[in-house]
Amino acid sequence: MALVIFRQPMFESGLSQKTTPPTKLVPDWNRSWGSRLAILTQHGRRHLRDVVGILLPDHCQLCESRIPSRIGGGICADCFESLPLIDHACQQCGAPIPEVVGPVEDCVHCRDGNWPANRTFAYGVYKDKLREAVVLMKQRGSEPLARSIGIHFGRWLRKQSDLPHYDWILSTPKHWTKRITQHHNSAELLSEQISNQLNVPQSDLFLVRIRATAKQGTLMRQARVQNVRGAFRVRYPKKVKGGSFLVVDDIVTSGATAAEMVSALLKAGATRVDVACLARGIGK
Repeated sequence: MALVIFRQPMFESGLSQKTTPPTKLVPDWNRSWGSRLAILTQHGRRHLRDVVGILLPDHCQLCESRIPSRIGGGICADCFESLPLIDHACQQCGAPIPEVVGPVEDCVHCRDGNWPANRTFAYGVYKDKLREAVVLMKQRGSEPLARSIGIHFGRWLRKQSDLPHYDWILSTPKHWTKRITQHHNSAELLSEQISNQLNVPQSDLFLVRIRATAKQGTLMRQARVQNVRGAFRVRYPKKVKGGSFLVVDDIVTSGATAAEMVSALLKAGATRVDVACLARGIGK
């Protein structure tokens, strides 16, 4: 008996739904030994994932509870539900504000005029479980957590009614010396998942950090501005000119790093630059 695998019909967004004829992905079993090997490999990988899930079950990296292997590891449902999300925020800097205030385009955190981003989308407040997640995401072996939260972050962004169209999604770059000493870039992992959810290409080629900087969390506000001043450079300015960009970072507090990246892109000719941060720190 022949085994045939078909691709499900795809629909074009914003257009009338048109089904496409099913496409055969794997040739008939009786056609060639290569076809048989492809079929066996496909089923073998599926069963191998099930066996690994039993021997080494996925777990939540925040509370260590087990997670069904088919759901994926990183963060469990209980921990995700406990994240302190922002329901109502300043549109410019993403800081949480009381709902009775209504929609505002500036607040006490960004009214000084040093916030060049058109819009900031902040997922949650940097405290409690979200603070724990952001700190853990920077450590070695935390990639599953970053990817899992990045998927939720991307789905949340996709639901925002005023989310504009972007040409590219970027992440806050690390200096090359940090890339050697650190295993991964959590902001880059987040941006990859957001790119998948929004169906917008992601790249780490447009922005480069040209000098190593001290950790922002150890500095006062004015020192943070000086620390990152001139720290970023735009590559391929001709490709940046006229483009719309979403810059992703894991945490924004003073906004100095985000402002420096946004300014560099705008000076290179970008028409719009927004910021998406997983955690919005608002100080004490």
